[in-house]
Amino acid sequence: ILDKILSDLKRSNSIKKLGRGLIDE
Repeated sequence: ILDKILSDLKRSNSIKKLGRGLIDE
């Protein structure tokens, strides 16, 4: 269960970073 939560957090974090990159550009 913990692994699933961690993977979800990493995924959401990467998505946020991608979104920020698109906004910055």
